[in-house]
Amino acid sequence: MVKADRVNVRSRPSLQAGEVVTQLVAGQRVIVFEEGLPAPSPKSPVSDWARIELPAGTPVWASAAHVARTTGTVQAGHLNLRAGPSEDFGVLGTVPKDTVLVIRQEANGWIQVEAPLGLSGYVAGRFLVPVIETMPLVPLQPATTALPPPVVAVPQPGPKPEPEPDTAAARPTSSPSARTVEASPSGPAPQAPAAPTAAATEPFPIEPFGETPERRVIRREGIVRPTLSIQAPTDFELRAADTGRLLNYLLPESAAINVRVFRGQRVLVVGQEYIEPRWPFTPLIIVEGIKLAP
Repeated sequence: MVKADRVNVRSRPSLQAGEVVTQLVAGQRVIVFEEGLPAPSPKSPVSDWARIELPAGTPVWASAAHVARTTGTVQAGHLNLRAGPSEDFGVLGTVPKDTVLVIRQEANGWIQVEAPLGLSGYVAGRFLVPVIETMPLVPLQPATTALPPPVVAVPQPGPKPEPEPDTAAARPTSSPSARTVEASPSGPAPQAPAAPTAAATEPFPIEPFGETPERRVIRREGIVRPTLSIQAPTDFELRAADTGRLLNYLLPESAAINVRVFRGQRVLVVGQEYIEPRWPFTPLIIVEGIKLAP
């Protein structure tokens, strides 16, 4: 949060080389991407800079040659957005092809547009203070649904067979195909039980492997960052606080869980983790609870 009024946001961490992009007012909340950045010169009066996300609606500039005038659609592979209408101004970020920009005006082959999410500028770190916001963790409910006991079908015996007559004397013994059938002294031979039915061997339907992703409830600590790739499965991600390595994509379980307010903060996240087939190397977390890390 900004603790002073009329704080300049610059395109570079320098009072001399960084153009003023916009100004902040006291009490305004901003998203901090990086803190404690040193000045490019040891003689700079500001030695501690913070890189923040530009507020929505901040005017920035882009080359008109790479933007469709009627729709504002970016036609280049990646388009630089600058602090002013010239290549001499600092770059505030880039946007990919097919991004739709809101055009304000045009001047000398350059267009002024409203800054999309993700662009950044620099402010003196002494003008910012952290905002402590907490949200209670959603208690994890133990599973109460138990599987029903398997139902095994017991094969029913068939009708008792009639005893076979002794036909050994009636059959000619000289025939090569004749066989001698001897009756059992205790009656007819017992009939073999019928083979178990499908219901007996498979009391539950078998679910094909791989159709339902395996999920597990985890607790994870890291820093919430917005995802800059348009191909990412969610708008926010969790990165390791020490190395910056991508840990998880964050997907709120419901609209009541607002991940956006924790951008740039170190948090504790509780939720179900699973692998989405389209992003097999980075698991997703269905966020059930989130709060600031102690």
